[in-house]
Order: sequence, then C-alpha cells, then structure tokens
Amino acid sequence: MPSAYLSFRGPTNRIKATLVAVSIVVLAGFVTSCRTKLSPAGASKSGIDAEAQQEAEKYWESLLTKCGGIIYGKDNRRAVDQIYEFRDTSIKIKPRVLSDADKMNGVQWSGDTDFDSKTSRVLIGGKWGPWRDGSIYLNSEKMEKVHAQWKFGVAPDARPPLRTFDC
Repeated sequence: MPSAYLSFRGPTNRIKATLVAVSIVVLAGFVTSCRTKLSPAGASKSGIDAEAQQEAEKYWESLLTKCGGIIYGKDNRRAVDQIYEFRDTSIKIKPRVLSDADKMNGVQWSGDTDFDSKTSRVLIGGKWGPWRDGSIYLNSEKMEKVHAQWKFGVAPDARPPLRTFDC
C-alpha cells in the first residue's frame, strides 16, 4: 500500500479525518489571505490618485511632440532655443498630504508630476549633444485639483516647461 494512502475507520478515525479535512480548508484560506496581503502596496492607483495620474499624462502629452515614434520637447523659456529627445519615458505623480487649510480652500489633491526618461539628449544650434542617462531636462511640475479643476504650475500664469513643435 502506498504511503500517501490514508485509511480512517471507526468513530475515532472519522473524527481524525474530519479534523484533517477542516485543517486543510483552514490552511488553504490562510495561504490565500497571506497571498493577498503580500501583494505590492501601491501596485495600482485608485480614486483621486488614479485621476491625478491620468491628468498628469494628458498634461505632459500636450507638451510633447511625437515624430516617428520618438518623443521630443521644445524648451519653452523665451531665451532658450533647444529641443530635447527622450527615450523610454515615464510619467509619475507624487501626492502630498492636504492640510486643513487646503481642504477649506477647496483643494482636493495636491502634489507634483514628473516626466522622466531613461536616456535623453539635446539639440543646440542644429547639432545633437551626446546621449545622457536620465532626463537631460528636469521636468517636474506642481499640480493640484481645486474646486474640481486640475491646475499645473506654481502661478496661475505659469508657462509650461516644454512646448510642441512641427516635426
């Protein structure tokens, strides 16, 4: 008889069999609940953070130019004439805790949004510079949702850091 085969006979053995079966069910439930609790925190955003992420993506996409699958941004400062090329881009949000005054002023979400890339380079005077690790341009903007409206930048009349251009 194989060693994995169990046989329970008589009233005492029926109790043992029942206890084994209950133990298996309880153990399976424990393993399942542990698996749920061990999933990475923040793996998916929900609620207002998910909305903030979507708004941040729309904001950065409105400032960037896509030519042939490559992402570019033109510097939006008045005295600067530079174009940046970005590869393997990402857009992240960093929420901050709202104060009581924020809430009383209608602020529903506040934080920063960062546009980053694995590598980048800059075009100055018609010549491309060398590739660099990370984003050559620090692309971080304050963002807030106030009275159901999303706002970007520090001042109401703030210029976006980048702008689109024709390919």
